[in-house]
Amino acid sequence: LVFKKIREVTGGELRFAISGGGALLETVDLFFNTVGIVVCEGYGLTETSPVLTARNPENYIMFTVGLPLPEVEIKIVDKDNYDKELPNGEVGIVLTKGLMVMKGYYKNEEKTKEVIKNGWFNTGDLGKKTYNGKYLQLVGRIKDTIVLRGGENIEPHPLEDRLKECDYINMVIIVGQDKPRLGALIVPDFEALKAYTEKENIEYKNIDELINHPKVLSLCQKEQKRLISKEHGFK
Repeated sequence: LVFKKIREVTGGELRFAISGGGALLETVDLFFNTVGIVVCEGYGLTETSPVLTARNPENYIMFTVGLPLPEVEIKIVDKDNYDKELPNGEVGIVLTKGLMVMKGYYKNEEKTKEVIKNGWFNTGDLGKKTYNGKYLQLVGRIKDTIVLRGGENIEPHPLEDRLKECDYINMVIIVGQDKPRLGALIVPDFEALKAYTEKENIEYKNIDELINHPKVLSLCQKEQKRLISKEHGFK
């Protein structure tokens, strides 16, 4: 009944919606799927005219950006060896080839050679093919990868997306390049925090006292442990 009311808000006859321009959060994808509204997410870049892959109502797999368009080739290669194509299910750099790829950057041959080799364009995105090899799933940007001091590679976006599900967090950035462990720079949702302090009878004089109050810090730690856990697929 609740889902029916949500569908009615859209007019009651919405067949599907289109998402593009930025990554679709898994929670949003799951919500609309649960409601019964198909979201067709597309993927591409300006350099590729721009669409490379897209979901459609007939080939709808959640958490992917769908099938390659006609005449579009996609392959996943090793981050350290672009000549090594990876098997389905393994994460690597997304390369693409086809008539939709640009000829090059205007009057910048050096930059063009960096991204186009043997006709394959380096998108700079990290992704993997589903195990049947049909659908593409994106996991982040190669330039955003954090390398810890011990050599472990971490993709920050899944962590950031999960933490942003917290009612008390407005914005978050995961940091830790060349450090022994990860950290997070958090901008709180102050309205939600103030409501929490009123409920818990927490007194404070200014914002500094609010964000450094032991109960508020404890709340943030509990939320982090709840969201970033093995149950959600994190180490």
